[in-house]
Amino acid sequence: MSKEKGIDISRKQQQVYEKSLSSIIKKVEESKHKAITTVNKLLIELYWYIGKTITELQERSKWGDGVVERLSQDLRMKYPNQSGFSSRNLWDCKRFYLAYRNFPKLRPVVAEIHWTNNLVLLNYTKSIEEKEFYIKMAIKERWSKRELRRQIDSAYYERFMLSQKPDKLMKMEQSKLPVSA
Repeated sequence: MSKEKGIDISRKQQQVYEKSLSSIIKKVEESKHKAITTVNKLLIELYWYIGKTITELQERSKWGDGVVERLSQDLRMKYPNQSGFSSRNLWDCKRFYLAYRNFPKLRPVVAEIHWTNNLVLLNYTKSIEEKEFYIKMAIKERWSKRELRRQIDSAYYERFMLSQKPDKLMKMEQSKLPVSA
């Protein structure tokens, strides 16, 4: 028998206890991950809605850029302890919405990655195909913002595409070249 914090327990009881503790710790970690994932999805949905609303105010109601500044001020007054309502972030919400609004199949997928990763994609990728590739890889590999940026900077998408269909890619690129007279 061992004495664990003033409690006499047998070796078997100790093993049962350690297994139970391990199981509880695993469940706590799973629950924390689910909570973070759920909050992230809701945040991305909120930012999508904000971007859509700003776009509609500017396109349909003919509001100028001042609407973003005003929304930022009013939201920060209403929610002084909550981040995410700076005018810069509201502009990012609009860019986010505009980048994906015509690609409905990507809307649920972008909610799978963190807002900071979405900002990296907005700032450092060019095509929707490139964005989609990096979104899927970031989800699959659980890339951090730093790792996603490193992969983009190393032209991982381009290298991957070349390795998959080099002949098709070459023909596609050659078709973009001007025809000589």
